[in-house]
Amino acid sequence: MSHINKEPSERVFVTPSNLKKMIFCRRQVFFDHYLQLKIPILRRLKMLIGRLKHFFFRLRKKGFTCEELLQCEVEEIPNLILIGKPDAYQVRDDVILLEEYKSYKVRTLDFTIDIYNITNRFFGDLYQAAAYAYMLQKIYGKNVFITIRYADHAVSFSFDEKMKQYLLDALAEYKKIIEDKILFDEEVTRRCGKCQYRDFCLKINQELSYPE
Repeated sequence: MSHINKEPSERVFVTPSNLKKMIFCRRQVFFDHYLQLKIPILRRLKMLIGRLKHFFFRLRKKGFTCEELLQCEVEEIPNLILIGKPDAYQVRDDVILLEEYKSYKVRTLDFTIDIYNITNRFFGDLYQAAAYAYMLQKIYGKNVFITIRYADHAVSFSFDEKMKQYLLDALAEYKKIIEDKILFDEEVTRRCGKCQYRDFCLKINQELSYPE
């Protein structure tokens, strides 16, 4: 979990991984920042397995820079800093190749529709990769081509101005949650089963008479 200063006048640090969590559930930003519960043992074990899989992924990426810590200011949003380690990237003469590795499968995507409105697992992966792409573009001044490699297939696309604007909107919302202490309305569903904050959400929703 990354440290985020709690005073509105101070800088807010956002990792692409935490941004991905916000896309999944905006309450997680609030809870991560103000509650900071310990990650359950089972989830920590899965994270360890994930790191091992990433290790073998890096071994195959010769010529790529892997898991280098990057940090940059987001000029469009005052006092917001992006910080994180992309899985792998390669700087070429005219473009930067960014690759993100995922050990799971996702539903096959139809790129004839607006990918920004897709609400499956890919949606969060898209924003996570876009955040890394923003940092690389800012640092090297080159266009970024993204590939997300899943267990069963890969998805590739360019980091364009439309994607950049969606990213900036999400980052601005993340910062507002922290600074204004916003706890959004969220329903507790089956997808929340493994979240360490599920009991808090249930209690909040019961007191506010939200559906479970």
